[in-house]
Amino acid sequence: MSTSEAHRTLKRSRRDDNESTSTGGASGIHHNGAKVKREQSPTPPPPQRKLVMSGTKRFAPFPSNCLPPNPGYKQHRRTWSKKCQSEIEALKLQTEKLLIRDDGVIVDW
Repeated sequence: MSTSEAHRTLKRSRRDDNESTSTGGASGIHHNGAKVKREQSPTPPPPQRKLVMSGTKRFAPFPSNCLPPNPGYKQHRRTWSKKCQSEIEALKLQTEKLLIRDDGVIVDW
């Protein structure tokens, strides 16, 4: 018998020995006498969703009368930003900050 054949035979005999000495999964005991602990309680449910208490909304792009080529565009931007703010307040949210930027209006609530 060659060395590789003896090695394969040894592996097979070990597997066969393990199967014959195993007491099975029903009792929860492993082949070498060590106990296998089973999970006793189910996995807890995921936590409930929390209400969102703050956020930011961006209003963009500007209407055409709020762009720099139009006369009085700064006043138009202020008027439009107040309209955007009132949309947030219509949702019964309290606005914290109003920011007029070059690309639109940001309302923090």
